[in-house]
Amino acid sequence: IQKLQKPVSEDAEPTKLAYAIRNIMFDESTFDLLMNGVSASYSVLCSHGQLTYRLEDEDLVHDEHIFRSPAVLSPVMNSATMHAALSAGPGGFAQVFEGKYLATLTISDAHAANIRLLRFVDQQLCDDQNHFFLPSLCLQHRVGNIVEQLTKFLGNLGGNFSIAKVLNKGNLLKDLRAKADGHIARTLRVLKETPAALTEEWSQAQQEARDLIQLCMSYNDTTDPIRSGTQREAFQRLADFFNGPWPLQELLHFESDHEGQQRMCWQAYNSRHPMHCVLELPNGAQCWLGGIGASGDVQVLIANGIGAILAAASHPPVIRDSRIDFLGNLDGTGVVHGDIDQGLVINMFQRIMKLLSSGMKVLISCKNGAHRSSFLMALLIIFLTGEPSEVVYSHLNSLRAIVDLSTTAPESRHTHGRKNVRPIDALGKMQQIFAEEGYRSLTRLTRPAQHALGFDQDAGHRPRLNQLMTPSEFQGLAMSLGWSPSEAG
Repeated sequence: IQKLQKPVSEDAEPTKLAYAIRNIMFDESTFDLLMNGVSASYSVLCSHGQLTYRLEDEDLVHDEHIFRSPAVLSPVMNSATMHAALSAGPGGFAQVFEGKYLATLTISDAHAANIRLLRFVDQQLCDDQNHFFLPSLCLQHRVGNIVEQLTKFLGNLGGNFSIAKVLNKGNLLKDLRAKADGHIARTLRVLKETPAALTEEWSQAQQEARDLIQLCMSYNDTTDPIRSGTQREAFQRLADFFNGPWPLQELLHFESDHEGQQRMCWQAYNSRHPMHCVLELPNGAQCWLGGIGASGDVQVLIANGIGAILAAASHPPVIRDSRIDFLGNLDGTGVVHGDIDQGLVINMFQRIMKLLSSGMKVLISCKNGAHRSSFLMALLIIFLTGEPSEVVYSHLNSLRAIVDLSTTAPESRHTHGRKNVRPIDALGKMQQIFAEEGYRSLTRLTRPAQHALGFDQDAGHRPRLNQLMTPSEFQGLAMSLGWSPSEAG
């Protein structure tokens, strides 16, 4: 019970949970008790709790029992007194959990007072869209009554809870469907048709999805021909419905909890797009933005001609190779919070500027290529081009979909207890200083180096952001120039 004191204590701040499933089993019995010197028959409610949960930052699933004290129902046994007893104490109905997915299960008999109690609990919990309530009723205890009679004869009567039948199966499935529909409506954006530019890419994924379904069906060992046919039809309907098929990271909104579904989306995205070229200069030098999928794979780096890496995070470490210049670590979150001297950042950018003027390709990376490295890259582009922070943010997000400077940055390792800030807000405050320092740094370069970067002080020209074009726009341009789709492919 000590391990559960924090997640279930009513006095503690609610723990952030990935999910929590609370189960309460209860039954009422009459006992002859001596209370305050008076012997009488009292209605006593006995209950036992279970809690299965996982914290957001852990992979370990906890499955614990909660021992609850019996409660005397006074003055009488009814739905109101039972609700008060079941709400009190650890793991009770009054215990509030905060998590993405919550469920409350109850097991009791079908007494009329229990039915009224469960209806009231259902009304209380229905206000929370993420809370699923599943009551199970043991009709007349059925098998439980038989076991109870046998244990009486044997003299070893103990507590017995028996689930004989789930009442109102139709309502259960109806509620489950409503919860699933609500979640899908909030998290999935359904397209009416496949975008033309993604038809070929998604068609390959569609075939892989169908192959997976066929593989699942091949392991169907049922001997019931009717059930087997039903399963095949269900699989076929599933395969026919999604024509996309299932383009996970493209359709999911990146607005879920930061360490839950977003992590899955980042991993899926990085497996296909480990890094992106976000700026190309007139001399062929390039700035790349990516995650550990790129900075941790020397083959990917060499294949794309990367000559230098700046790590925006110390963990995970980047690959070391004699052919690639390692520029060191510069904590992106520390820069956001102002914990790292801006002079150190400017010196690093001046070093990168000289590498770019020589035609080198430079990668800035962190774990996902979404936050810390994105902030440093945005600051570097402002340093080079002088563009406003919002323009640079939009440019990066158009090229790499998981770039996120709008959510609060995690706590810096350099300081604790300070209020967190949004990277885009910090970028807006720093843009003038870095734009001015970048201009001064450009003026100190040799004339050939300035021309290599696209800087002309006399004409007032600085390096510019590259013009972006979507695949559909590129296809339209190609067709307007006389190319046919087959020739363009």
